[in-house]
Amino acid sequence: LIGGLQPLLPDARFVAEENTAQFGLPAALDSGFVWTIDPLDGTRNFVKGNAEFCSMLGLLYNGVPIAAWVHKPLSKESVIAHSGQHPRYIASGGQVQICAGRTDNAPLEHLRGNMNAMGFTTDIRDRVREKLKTLKGRFHVGSAGVEVMNIACGRSDYLMHSKLTYWDSVPVVMVLDALGYHVRLGPSGRRYRAGDKGVLLAAPTPLVWQQLADFVWSA
Repeated sequence: LIGGLQPLLPDARFVAEENTAQFGLPAALDSGFVWTIDPLDGTRNFVKGNAEFCSMLGLLYNGVPIAAWVHKPLSKESVIAHSGQHPRYIASGGQVQICAGRTDNAPLEHLRGNMNAMGFTTDIRDRVREKLKTLKGRFHVGSAGVEVMNIACGRSDYLMHSKLTYWDSVPVVMVLDALGYHVRLGPSGRRYRAGDKGVLLAAPTPLVWQQLADFVWSA
């Protein structure tokens, strides 16, 4: 992937999962073009023979996500997002569909989405895990990229993503922002900036976001 992308933007830098594990993060990721690469998002699913995994690319300019690509290699589906445009879903046969996320304030029990407690600190993880078991419509995919594709295609409504890294968070946030979703770090409500750590929560509207945040983080 790095070899294929380099000619497109010769001065761009790369943040790739395996590359970063070996060499560390490059400096000054808040300036110029930076590609983010997650060649295999949903590793556990891949190992188990589950098709719910994908490859993801993100593109930052001066620290701001400006484009993203999410691709499921087995089903040959993709979602592509660019700043200022609605994301596009490309089916296995090449058909292109403009994506439009939900915008209504439906009650939580009428919505479905991906949430898990893996990224929470140990002092509250067990409590959050037990609470999530009671949320109707909540499930766990095991791949943030696959889940953001589900949201873009109208198959899901919200997600909570933790253990944030450049290579998975940048494309996920780019697609959600392009859909007009309310994407914030929980429970503070602060906007995500590339490189932030914590728990990312995304919902169709600020009201639904707050309902989810209250449900997850309330005592």
